[in-house]
Amino acid sequence: MAKIEIPHIPEEEQSPIVKLLLNIISQQAEIIQKQAVEIQLLKDEVARLKGKPPKPKISPSTMDSALPRTKRSRKKRKNKKKNKPMKIDKEVILHPDNLPGNSKFREYKDFLVQDIIISTNNINFRRGK
Repeated sequence: MAKIEIPHIPEEEQSPIVKLLLNIISQQAEIIQKQAVEIQLLKDEVARLKGKPPKPKISPSTMDSALPRTKRSRKKRKNKKKNKPMKIDKEVILHPDNLPGNSKFREYKDFLVQDIIISTNNINFRRGK
């Protein structure tokens, strides 16, 4: 429902008719608000009679608010490793060729390559006669 914004009219510029119209507008806004609540209650009742759940009451978003989040609203995430440790069959250490003379070794950076090796296994059985 779109809310109509009435511009502010200074008190000295308001004629008796303008005051009457502003009063009527505010009364109609209250009536419309009460009707909207009543309509939603009726819709919930119809849904209940049909065996459906009523409209959920959703609180407004607090993302834009300047208030800090409470401890209840924070959810701690559990850090779980999704992959099991992998068996390493072969390790190759690489050293860069063109390093300056005054450089120091800091650490290795691992790069894991998974590969499938398909090989033949031919067996010749020789049976004596």
